[in-house]
Order: sequence, then C-alpha cells, then structure tokens
Amino acid sequence: MDRNYYKKKILDQYFNHPYKIEAIPGDCSPRSYDRIKCKSQNFILMNAPTNLINLEPFIKIDKILLENGFSAPKIYDIDYKNGFLLSEDFGKNSFNHILSKLSGQNLLQQENEIYQYATDLLIELHKIDLTNINLPKYDNNLLLKEFQTFIDYYLKYIKNHDLSKEEQNEFYNIWLEIFKNLSNDQFLILRDYHADNLFFLNDRKSHQKIGLIDFQDAVLGSRAYDLLSILQDARRDTSQDLEKNMIDYYIRTSNIDRIKFNMDYKILSLQRNVKILGIFARQGIEYKNTQYLDLIPRILSYVISSLNNNNLFDDLKLFLKW
Repeated sequence: MDRNYYKKKILDQYFNHPYKIEAIPGDCSPRSYDRIKCKSQNFILMNAPTNLINLEPFIKIDKILLENGFSAPKIYDIDYKNGFLLSEDFGKNSFNHILSKLSGQNLLQQENEIYQYATDLLIELHKIDLTNINLPKYDNNLLLKEFQTFIDYYLKYIKNHDLSKEEQNEFYNIWLEIFKNLSNDQFLILRDYHADNLFFLNDRKSHQKIGLIDFQDAVLGSRAYDLLSILQDARRDTSQDLEKNMIDYYIRTSNIDRIKFNMDYKILSLQRNVKILGIFARQGIEYKNTQYLDLIPRILSYVISSLNNNNLFDDLKLFLKW
C-alpha cells in the first residue's frame, strides 16, 4: 500500500485550497504524523497503518476527555479504511520545548511552576466520574504482560541473559508478590503523560490551558501512575527535589492517604521503568532507532535507585543481580 498516495487523497478531498505538509518526528509507535499547514489554520494528520493500529481507542479517549472539559484535539475527519485521522493542531509549544528554554536565577522556580500545571491537570483528571466509562483495568495481567519486551530485548541483548522458562516464571512470581502491595484504586490513567505530550494553549484557562495528546493506551488504575510518568521522564532530567515537591503537592491538594499513594508510586515507578528498558532496547535493536539506546542510562538510574532504596524489591534485586 502506498501510504503517500492515500495521504494525498484524504488531504485533497478535505481541502480545496493550498496546503503544505511538514513531517513531525515520531516516537515508539508505528504511527506517524504530519502537520498540514494552511493559510488560516494548521491541522495534524495521523497515519496509523490499519494492520498495526486501531484508531478506535484514540477516538474513544478523545471523546471522554472533551466531554469532561479537557483539551484533547478536536477530530475533523477519519479515514478508517486507510488509517488516517485529521485533528486539531496544538502547535509546537510543548512543555519540553518551554523547559528547554528556561535559564537564569529563577530556573528552579519556573520549572516547579510548569510541573505544577501538569500536576493540577492530573488532580482534575482524577475527578472524572468513571460510572459510564468502560476501559481496561491496569491489573496484574497487563502489568506482567508489559515485561515481555524487557525479557526479550533488554535482558537478552543488552545484558546477554536469555531467561529460561523457569527463570521467567520466577521473575513473574516475584512481581506478583510485589503487586500484592498495590491499592485497588481506579482512576483514568493516560499512560504516556510526559513533557513532550503536553502543550501550553495560551488562549485557554485553568486546566484547559494544557493540550493533551498520545492517550490512546489509557486504562483505569492508580492515580500515582501519570504523576510518576512526568516526574521520572525518560527524555529529560528532573531533580529529586522537584519530584518530592510535586508528590507532596498532589497528596496535600487531593487530601489522600500518603502511605498508600507512596506505595503505589514506588511499585509502579519500578514497573514502568523496567518496561521502558525493554521498549527502548527493542527500538534500538529491532528498528535501528539507536537514539533510544542513548536514553537507557537515565531509565536504568531510576531502576537502580528503586532497587537500592526499597526493601520491598530485595528479591527482585537478588534475581537481577544488579
């Protein structure tokens, strides 16, 4: 299938005036994106190969967010047959872009203010009534399933350790014991909540000032997950002071149980970062996206810190011999 042919076809059908196409750098996904630049307005065209990507989850979560007063992209057109989706463009003013420009004496204060915007949005997001929202739960089966890439790529190719079936079972059983300490909280979790996926929208107010993208994998789970996602960012350094400040701010503002929240945060932090080691290893090894291999040391530092500072993970530390 000639994707460029179908891309031009949907654009020519939708627009009756001149436009320019600007490719947008992708991420760890078969999806690709283009910015469609028109005289009066820009758009984003998602290209999702139909044999690999189902557009429905994105459309479903987009609708949930919009109906609950959040700034998700408005969808203008969908080509289900060929896997294209035309949506609102939030521009280039991502949190990561803004943070990269900060400097001077007030750097830490400015950084805290920006991350507080992201934390405030999560506080509002976790107020959504889930009564009529049917999404997968972030249960033990899904949490364990996410380790397969870590086993198949990071351990096998980066650490040269090909786990036997018995070793894999032992690895999973250790995690199942750890997961017994998780709460049963159920909140909307976007799962890819980081500085590249949040955009400042200057013409909007309150939490609508932040545009959200890349939420198609949303599930129901612990409210700690998205907060740790942005505070332990795979793509940029964040300080321990910033992390501590935002965790404390979230707990105080939400008026929730600190011990339970911190336990979820610790466990899901380690689970997520172990998962990401596998994802980045696969990107570098199978897809030759070697820039992801350069990010592994940051993720590994999060993992090692978790293993060294929590007795809850002693059996896992012994198993991995890290």
